Amino acid sequence: MKYDYRISSIHIYTAIRAMFLIFMLNLLAACLTTNTSGETIVRTFKISEKKYGKVSIPVELNFPSSSFQKPYPLIITQHGSTRDGRNFINGKGRMDEFSKRMISMATKKGFAVAAIDAFYGKSLSPTDKKKFPRAQFYAYEIKKKLAVDKRIDSHAIFYTGFSYGGEAVLRSTAISTHYIVNPWRAAAAAEPSCNAFPEPRQVNYPILIVKGGESHYETKPCRIFMELYKDKGSNVELIIFPQSNHNFSHNGKFVKGIAFNGCADNPVILRRNGKHTFLNGESASRQEIHDQCFTLKGGSGNDREDLDIAISAIINFFLKQ
Repeated sequence: MKYDYRISSIHIYTAIRAMFLIFMLNLLAACLTTNTSGETIVRTFKISEKKYGKVSIPVELNFPSSSFQKPYPLIITQHGSTRDGRNFINGKGRMDEFSKRMISMATKKGFAVAAIDAFYGKSLSPTDKKKFPRAQFYAYEIKKKLAVDKRIDSHAIFYTGFSYGGEAVLRSTAISTHYIVNPWRAAAAAEPSCNAFPEPRQVNYPILIVKGGESHYETKPCRIFMELYKDKGSNVELIIFPQSNHNFSHNGKFVKGIAFNGCADNPVILRRNGKHTFLNGESASRQEIHDQCFTLKGGSGNDREDLDIAISAIINFFLKQ
């Protein structure tokens, strides 16, 4: 009986040990395969902007998992005219689908991502295009405030946005002066209209423009932007998805809707001295810009087959810088 008892004890001990080893191996496998998301917080910044004065701007800041090394490169992303993505985690602010997917995809590549709600507290709708704030100034001021966070690499801060947000990215080229040589490490505009942009100059950071070939915002003025800026020594790239509409969808069609797309052949050059002109040299007053550039040619279609591919192109562009 003692012999049988010893054998039973050994079997029990062996079984317990085996179960413990299996548990530890499963735990290790989980640690290796699970992508633990990083911290997400919402901060509110007081920022002054000419059109609205001093305003409160909520920003959702998302960090990658702790498996990535600090400090993290940061992408600041600006929503379009339609905030169709999701609410910020505390409900104070909202983002579009572009920013929502940018957060999901870029944090997996080691970026921190800050989503700005430029419309917060302003009671703006997508059709209030003449009332939209100059979001590029919000982005730059927020960049300066986030750059002091020890978790952020202050030398690797990028700027991107979709539609209205993409337009803000291109207009931020006017921020670059001899006092502010490199406001961004690089910038990427997704589906900007390019119907009005700052006076071409040499910009000391690379710019990517991502466009849909079937968008109601034509590619022609963005090609003009690229060529004019390249002539000044800037590094500008243009990627076109031939089957995509404005939302990077394949089911696009033209519909009636307010859009800033009437100056595709003769875009507005926003001069530093305030005396804006059209590309052909003619004067462009505020009323003339309104009359010639705003149309009722809108677009629809939200299948977004190419949106993830477009965002991947932007992330890869940033990774190369």
